[in-house]
Amino acid sequence: RFTQAATSSDTHHLSVTIGEGKNLLPMDANGLSDPYVKLYLIPDPAKKTKQKTRIHTKTLNPDFREQFNFRFPHGSTMQRRLHVTMWDHDQFSRNDFMGAMS
Repeated sequence: RFTQAATSSDTHHLSVTIGEGKNLLPMDANGLSDPYVKLYLIPDPAKKTKQKTRIHTKTLNPDFREQFNFRFPHGSTMQRRLHVTMWDHDQFSRNDFMGAMS
């Protein structure tokens, strides 16, 4: 869910709520996943706007219920895009990419 409102004459505020995932693909050998979500506004080469949910361990149906807030200059509204990715956390190897939307 996305909510956008101007907070002042020169700044916009974007509020994003990450709800739940259902029937995700199993990414681990135990038949489950350890999913989390990363969000950021692009373009953002330094990823200064990157935020992420907590990791939900051993589940294919995570219930995140987390809210994130972004602030950006009023003039850049049409030049920014929200990028959302989901990952499976792996403790001893690289995290596995599960999907994205923009």
